[in-house]
Amino acid sequence: MSQLILKNQTVLLFMMTLVMMIDCMVVNANGFVQVNKVNQQFIDGLNRTRIFHGVNAVYKVYPFYPDLYNYNSNTSLTNVDFQNLKDWGFNVIRLMLSWQGTEPIRNQYDYKYLSKLKEIIRNAQQYDIMIILDVHQDVMSDLFCGEGFPRWAVQYKSPQPFPFPFESIHLRINQTTGAPIIQDCLKEPFFIYYLTQGASNAFQNFYNNVNGLRDSFVNFWKVAANYFKDEENVLGLEIINEPWPGDIYEDLSLLLDQRGKADRQNLIPLYQQVYSAIRSVNSNHLVFFEPTVTDLLSSGFEESPLGTQDLEKQVYSYHIYCGDVNSTGDPKSRFTCRIDDDVTVVAKESDVKRLKTGAFMTEFGALSNFTQSEYELDWMTSLADQYLRSWTYWQFKYYNDMTTAASPPTIESFYGANGQLQTRKVKALSRTYVPIVCGDPTYMKFDPLSSDFKFSFKVSENCRSETTVIYLNREYYYPNGFSIKLYPSNSMNILQQSHQNYVELLLTNNVNTGQEITIQISSK
Repeated sequence: MSQLILKNQTVLLFMMTLVMMIDCMVVNANGFVQVNKVNQQFIDGLNRTRIFHGVNAVYKVYPFYPDLYNYNSNTSLTNVDFQNLKDWGFNVIRLMLSWQGTEPIRNQYDYKYLSKLKEIIRNAQQYDIMIILDVHQDVMSDLFCGEGFPRWAVQYKSPQPFPFPFESIHLRINQTTGAPIIQDCLKEPFFIYYLTQGASNAFQNFYNNVNGLRDSFVNFWKVAANYFKDEENVLGLEIINEPWPGDIYEDLSLLLDQRGKADRQNLIPLYQQVYSAIRSVNSNHLVFFEPTVTDLLSSGFEESPLGTQDLEKQVYSYHIYCGDVNSTGDPKSRFTCRIDDDVTVVAKESDVKRLKTGAFMTEFGALSNFTQSEYELDWMTSLADQYLRSWTYWQFKYYNDMTTAASPPTIESFYGANGQLQTRKVKALSRTYVPIVCGDPTYMKFDPLSSDFKFSFKVSENCRSETTVIYLNREYYYPNGFSIKLYPSNSMNILQQSHQNYVELLLTNNVNTGQEITIQISSK
């Protein structure tokens, strides 16, 4: 009996040791994407590093989501669109989650609207495309020529009528909605309306929780986070898009202080309250946060505004746009934009290192289909590759966007006014990259002129038997085929292609943990 007990204790000790070893090896044991705190890259449930290339699909007006069933070059997000996006190499969509659509009447939530978003999430999953749910707003409300907040949440007191101090802007009022007529709004760049006294005061009232407005926003987020908590195809939840600093007429330093006063004073209390509410019902998803829209370079966050308790579930979201463009979205100077982009990217990367969270360039582009725009897209995506950053282009389709500086407004889209595909733009974005890596990436570079691609990664102890996936667009870059070289040559096996634009590789038994592997691709 004593020998049996001893034997059982030995087996139990062995099992406990094995469990402890496995627990140490596995970084992410569930199906949800997290952040690897060592290198700040994304990892999935199989401990593969993930890099995301995608688009925004932000439908800013009622019904606040694209057409799910009828293909249209301006308004849809159907299976045809998902298939096109996959063919072009995109694996993520930043989709609008509208506060106005979710809670049109205070404390009354529209679950039918949320179910439409869930349908999109599950449709996208069939095409290996993940979703970022973005609570999008621009200038808060249609009362200010913007969108995003429900009417009841827009509370302000301004001694002068909107759009003061821009008295030269004359806006007719829609007698049915009580808001300015969209066509009149579009005569001016939309960001002008951020600078109005009414909009600034309304944002400050929101931050200050006047009449419980901030509490209502927190409750809305709690409802939404709970509703989507089991959706593994949701990459993350973005708290709010491009928040304004606050009432710049009461405190001009909120606008002018580039050390981040508005971030610290107005955003941190909001973000911490929202994050706590989300985590009370949803511990699964990444949560994305942005600095104020006026933080031109670095943010004012000294550490993550969500707290430092679970950095593996937090993502710094940032936007980069070249300001030196004409009315059609074409850069005036390629070199001016490059300098602007370089300086901004370095500043954002400094933020990332300091915050110790994940990072994602959730907006860039908004460009035309002209040659200068193609150069700008090549440059921006090359910078992202240099830092192994994920991105979503602004934006996929027109989607009745009434807060855009582009003229005509369809110029930013993948499709022109007549529905034609803007191939120069699509080609620039449909670049070769490695969306899934069984290992830790160290280097990625693609030359769109020669189609040459080089990627290096280190073998990780946390991922040895899963596939690495390469995306390459045969039509745009490899019409005559391609060749793959591996260094060391016996480090990986190339599997049979299941899709003409995707190649899967599997590590062999000849590699060791920490060993660096390089993949080179060239056109024939």
